[in-house]
Amino acid sequence: MQRLALLGHPVEHSHSPRLFAPLFDTDLLDWSYELIDIASPDAFRQQLAQPDFQGYNVTIPYKRLALELAHQASPRARRIGAANTLYRDSEGQWVAENTDYDGFLAQFNQGLLEWDFKPQLALVLGTGGSAQSVCTVLEDLHIPTLQVSRNPTGSQIAYSDLIEYTQAPCLMVNCTPVGMWPQTQASPLASLQGIGPTCALIDLIYNPAQTALMQQFEERGLWNRNGALMLKVQAKAAWEHFRRHTRLS
Repeated sequence: MQRLALLGHPVEHSHSPRLFAPLFDTDLLDWSYELIDIASPDAFRQQLAQPDFQGYNVTIPYKRLALELAHQASPRARRIGAANTLYRDSEGQWVAENTDYDGFLAQFNQGLLEWDFKPQLALVLGTGGSAQSVCTVLEDLHIPTLQVSRNPTGSQIAYSDLIEYTQAPCLMVNCTPVGMWPQTQASPLASLQGIGPTCALIDLIYNPAQTALMQQFEERGLWNRNGALMLKVQAKAAWEHFRRHTRLS
C-alpha cells in the first residue's frame, strides 16, 4: 500500500480523497489517501519524519513551511515561496513542488472565456501561500496585482480601501479561508457597496460550493466562481509527481 495524505489545519472539509480515488483506480495501483489534521509546525515536522508516506498535499497554513523543510525544491516552488506538494526523491528525501500554479492558471483561463472584459487589475485577498501562487500566475500574465491585507505593509492595501480599486475592470481573488466550511456565513468583505460593474470574483474556497462572498457578488449580478477547477487541476498535477517519483517496492 502506497500512502498519500493531505496535511493542514483544518482538513475535514477537503474533497481530496474523492479526487484521488479515481486516479488510483485508473492506474490500477494500490494507494491510499488520508486527511491528517496538523495542529502545529512541530507536528508538521514530525509527520514528515514518518517513513511510510510517499507523498503529501499541503494546505493552509503550512505551504511556506513545506518549502522550508524540503530537502530540494523545484524552481517554481522557490520562486513562489510556497509548496503544496511534497514527494520523495530516489534517496527518500522530500522534494517541494507547487501545483497551485497549474490550478489557478486553469481557473483564470476558464474565466477569461466567460468574461466580457480582460481584467486591468487583480485584487488578491490574503497573503498566505495560496496568495503567493496566485500572484505569481498573475505576474506571468502581466496583470497588475494588489494584495489586500488586514495589516498591510509595503505595497499592500487595506480592506477598507479595496472598493475604490474596483472601478476599472478587475478580478478579485479570495485566497483567505474566510467563508470555508463550517463557518459558511462569514465573508472577508462586510459590504460590496460601491463596487464597480466590471469586477469578477474567483473564490479559492470550494466547500461550500457558493460562499457568502460569492453570494454577495451574485446579488449584484457580478461574475463569480469557486475554486473547484483549481482544486482538480492541482490534484492531477500533484498525482503526476507522486506516480512518477514514488519508489515502488
